[in-house]
Amino acid sequence: MSGVLFSQSGVADPYALYASRLRDGAVQYDSAAGVWAVYSYAGCKAVLASPDAHVPRAALEGLRDEAALIGGQLVRLANPPSHATLRAVAQRLFDRLRGGGIARLTDRLLREQAREFDWVTVCKRLPPLALMDGLGFAASSIAMLSPHIDVLAKLMQPAKPAALLADLQESAKACWPVLQTEAARLTGKSDEAAAANLAGLLIQSYDATRGLLSNALLSALALPAPPASAAAWRALAQETLRHDPPIHNTRRTLAAPMEIGGVPLQAGEPLLLVLAAANRDPSVFAQPEVFDWRRENAAMHLTFGFGAHGCLAREYAVLLAAEALARLFAAGPVRLAQRDIRHAPLVNARLPEALRIRTG
Repeated sequence: MSGVLFSQSGVADPYALYASRLRDGAVQYDSAAGVWAVYSYAGCKAVLASPDAHVPRAALEGLRDEAALIGGQLVRLANPPSHATLRAVAQRLFDRLRGGGIARLTDRLLREQAREFDWVTVCKRLPPLALMDGLGFAASSIAMLSPHIDVLAKLMQPAKPAALLADLQESAKACWPVLQTEAARLTGKSDEAAAANLAGLLIQSYDATRGLLSNALLSALALPAPPASAAAWRALAQETLRHDPPIHNTRRTLAAPMEIGGVPLQAGEPLLLVLAAANRDPSVFAQPEVFDWRRENAAMHLTFGFGAHGCLAREYAVLLAAEALARLFAAGPVRLAQRDIRHAPLVNARLPEALRIRTG
C-alpha cells in the first residue's frame, strides 16, 4: 500500500494514509505509478478549475459501435472545445428532471425487502430508477434499461478486459434505441449527443450515489439518534460526502504547464487528484477527521468536482440520499446486522459491497 494507487478492498482506513501524505506535501510524484498525486484542497481545486487540466480518454480505448458512440459523446469524458457543447446538452436533459418520486420509489423498494436485508441492493436500484422516473421514462424503457446499468457503468473504467468490452457492446446495442427514443421525447428532436448523455446520467448516478446512500447510512447509524428533520438529513448527506465520500480520486492530464502547491509541472504530466484527502485538509475544514453534520462549510467538499466538470446532480444526489434515508428510518429502528464491511476492489471509489441491516 506504499504507492498512490491501491485497491480500497485491501485498506481498513485510507484516511490515515491520506493525512500522512498531505502532511508530507501537497503534491508528490509516484515513480512506480508514473503519476503526480495531488492531496491538498487548494491544489485539487486549482486543477479542477483549470481548462488546461484535461480528462484522460483511456476509458474509450477498445470501445466500438454503440458503446463507442455513447462514450465518445459523454460530457464526463469530454475536453475543450467539445466539452461546453456537450455540457449544455446534458444540462438541458437534467433540467427536465423532477425529484418528487424519491420517497414513493424508496417505499416501494423497501416493501420488497424482508426485515433483514442488504441495503446496498436498494442503493444500486434506487438512483437510476429515480432518475428515469423523474425524467418521465416510459415503464417499458425503465424495464429495458435497468438490467443493463450495472454493465454500462463500467464504461468509465480506464482498462477493460475483452470480456467486459463484449458485455459493454451488447448492453449498449440493446439500450441505444431506447435511449434515442427517450432523448427525442425530452428534446423534441433526434439527437445522438442527448441519447449518449442520458446514458451518462444513468452511469454517473449508479456508483457515486450508491456509495453516498451506503456511507450516509453508516454515518446515521453512528449517531446517538437519527436526524429529526429533512434539513438535518441533507446536512448529514453533505458531511458524509466530505468525511467519507464514495469517490476518492479522479485523474487529469496537463495540456499546458502548471504550478501546483509550489511544484512546477510540464504539459503532458498525468495527475491523480485525491479528493478524499482534500476533503480532510485541515487548512479548510476544522477537525477534519471528526464527523460533524452541523459543520457549516461541509458543502465545500470536492467529491462532486469543481469547475467545468462539476457534477450537474450534486444537489439532487444530496436530496435523494436525504429522502431515502428518512423513509428508511421512518419505518422504525435500523441497526447494522453484520460486523465486517468489505469494500469493492476499486482504486477510485470506496463502495461497501454489502450492508446487511435489520429494521423494525
